Amino acid sequence: MNAKLFLSYLAAIGCAAFFTGCAADQPVREDVNFLDTIPTVVKKSKMKRISSKECTLKIPYDITATAGEPVEFSAILSYEGFRQLVIQEWFMFDQYNFEIRYRRLPDTRVPDKNQPFLKYRLKMPKDPAPRRSELMLNRGNRAMLTLNFPITGELSPGEEAVYEVYVVTSLRTFRLASNRMIVRTR
Repeated sequence: MNAKLFLSYLAAIGCAAFFTGCAADQPVREDVNFLDTIPTVVKKSKMKRISSKECTLKIPYDITATAGEPVEFSAILSYEGFRQLVIQEWFMFDQYNFEIRYRRLPDTRVPDKNQPFLKYRLKMPKDPAPRRSELMLNRGNRAMLTLNFPITGELSPGEEAVYEVYVVTSLRTFRLASNRMIVRTR
């Protein structure tokens, strides 16, 4: 009887040791982008594409700026859908969520509609990685966003220029473009 009890305990310990096993630590690569470290399964399940048809991104006014100094302006993201909008990919620092598209308009001629827009996007640091914070909007809610347009800072003081500018979200899961505005420098 004791032999059967002893063998059952030995079998239980053997099974426990077999199923728990040892786990090896994988080395952390420092040259990998923060977004690449999220497992593919998590990317697909938690950060799925979000429809932007019930959202508007608006820049409320044209801007007059001083040449040689960067311009700071506001954009308003508003939501009119019935369900709560949750953007999980949102960065805490507003500028990382957007790309500014601009083109300098000629002084004397009519603007060429085929002239391409240039892109400005603030480069994200790799270390420390930018922090994320979900953006949640309910029906009728708005988020006031502050953005910098540093291109006017590259002009010489007193130089006059006119830029046509609009803003586009740079997130993979949420795409939206704003209305166009004019930035004039003096």
